[in-house]
Amino acid sequence: EPYRRQRQMCIRDSYNEFGTKHIPARSFIRSTIAEHQRDIAECYASNFQRTNDAKAAAALTSTYIENLIKAKIASGNFTPNAPSTVKKKGRNQPLIDTGRMMNSVKGVVR
Repeated sequence: EPYRRQRQMCIRDSYNEFGTKHIPARSFIRSTIAEHQRDIAECYASNFQRTNDAKAAAALTSTYIENLIKAKIASGNFTPNAPSTVKKKGRNQPLIDTGRMMNSVKGVVR
């Protein structure tokens, strides 16, 4: 059951990131990385210099990226929802319904 829910969330998130025939692309991952590429590189370099450990630096940097992505989602700077979606949700906040997607953004280093 938890894996099924995670899979469904990943599918829904990819629909939002890349768009579908009926849903406009609302990139929150690729656009964040592109907008903050230099900051992310500097964050990693600083973390590596401080820790002298590539995996630790990557973990710290992934938390930084996680926060950037969440801020991007919260900004609401996306193609507006369709009128039918606004009617269903009661508001026009693309990518935000229950907050589950934003809360599921996690940086993972393996």
